Amino acid sequence: MQELRFQTDINVDPELFWKRQSIATISQEMGPWLRMTAPPHYRQIQLQDWRGDNTLFASWVLLFGLIPIDRHSFEKIVFPAEREFIETSSSWNNKHWQHRRLVTATENGCSVIDELIFTPRMHWMTPLVTMIVNMVFKNRHRNLKKFYPVR
Repeated sequence: MQELRFQTDINVDPELFWKRQSIATISQEMGPWLRMTAPPHYRQIQLQDWRGDNTLFASWVLLFGLIPIDRHSFEKIVFPAEREFIETSSSWNNKHWQHRRLVTATENGCSVIDELIFTPRMHWMTPLVTMIVNMVFKNRHRNLKKFYPVR
């Protein structure tokens, strides 16, 4: 099991940031290298409206928006507190994936905290998968700073 944590302060109201979260903003954060697909219903609703204890949907993770490199199955998402989610899923690469995002108010906007716990399917791939996940989330947080610059 691997654990990673990322935190970025951005210049946007926490409520506004939270309400904008969707599959489109996830793909925007992951760009330009990666994009995630979703069924039409999930492309049209905000993340805070994703509900269900059963598998929500499966998503292709596409390199450069074209080449499938992983199949991510969103299994469960819960909202334990205001502006917080915990998403549990699995994929071709990870037998277990948990992503917690917490958005907290700061003096100049908000802080976005992503905590990940994951277990690669193939133990011998753990260093490579960890390196890739680390790169993907560093890119996501770099993009957050680009989209919402800190004053």
